[in-house]
Amino acid sequence: MKTNEIKSRPITDDAIIDDFFPTRYLSSEDLLDAERQNVTVVIEKATIDELYSKHSKSHEEKLCIWFEGKRKGLVLNKTNTVALGDMFGNKVIDWYGKKIKIGVVELRAFGKKTTALRIQKIV
Repeated sequence: MKTNEIKSRPITDDAIIDDFFPTRYLSSEDLLDAERQNVTVVIEKATIDELYSKHSKSHEEKLCIWFEGKRKGLVLNKTNTVALGDMFGNKVIDWYGKKIKIGVVELRAFGKKTTALRIQKIV
């Protein structure tokens, strides 16, 4: 191929924006599709990731959980961390191997209507 020649291929029928701009962490937008409102996952591990916070305008350490067979992790807010603690105990390593459901809820945060991910126990 010549250096000034552009290589292209057609888009597949199932192509989504995330295929071209993938993110490392799960967000409510990932689950807004009607088919994926609630997903069941198994916690594989937890990490502490340093992330930039728009609210504090600084880097903060955040607890993140990762799931078996999935490429995106979930940055835990206090609500979801407390929910996991209530379900499986305060020792994070005890969460490994536990099955949970993640769903989308609508709420008001920072004065705006928005969506958020919420963890639920599988019963």
